[in-house]
Amino acid sequence: MDTDRTTGTYPLDELGDFKVAESDIDPRGWDVMSSDRQKIGSVKDLMVDVEAMKVRYLVFDLDEDQTGSAERLVLMPVGHARLDDDDDVVMVNDTAASIREMPAYELGGRMDRDQEDAILGRRGPATAAGVDVGYYQRPEFDSQKFYGSRFLGDSNARPSESEKGMGDRIADSVDDMKDRVDGNPRSRPGRDETDRAER
Repeated sequence: MDTDRTTGTYPLDELGDFKVAESDIDPRGWDVMSSDRQKIGSVKDLMVDVEAMKVRYLVFDLDEDQTGSAERLVLMPVGHARLDDDDDVVMVNDTAASIREMPAYELGGRMDRDQEDAILGRRGPATAAGVDVGYYQRPEFDSQKFYGSRFLGDSNARPSESEKGMGDRIADSVDDMKDRVDGNPRSRPGRDETDRAER
């Protein structure tokens, strides 16, 4: 087994000293829903780039009714999924049929670049195998897109908590500005008695 884990991409469950940042959600064990609204399986593990300290892939354990047989794992680049933390569900941009077509992945140890190229070859522009420069700079590896967008839906998508917080901060700033323009002597920078009540 590989003992030098200073570079490369490994399953998080094998990295005893690594854990998901407190500001992020750990989706292991969450259900996975396809773009055509089928439950296709669950999140088995996360593949972590130990040098960059970033999640590069989600490992999905497909349900038996999707595979027609026993357990089968597939890898999904993190940028192709979103979190719905209201329902503890990971939403993916692919249909159930296209996910069933993805190559099987055997979990364990350092990920081989040939495996990544095989996966990415099915997902978008072809890349030269073994070329590291810019390999993870493509949109499919944008972990901010995964962790930053808490809900993937249609035009009725609910705002995230961070978006709600931003709205409150803007409203508070406008309120402070109005008090200053009105010349309210009780107004102070930051929170004060003239501000909107906390909700």
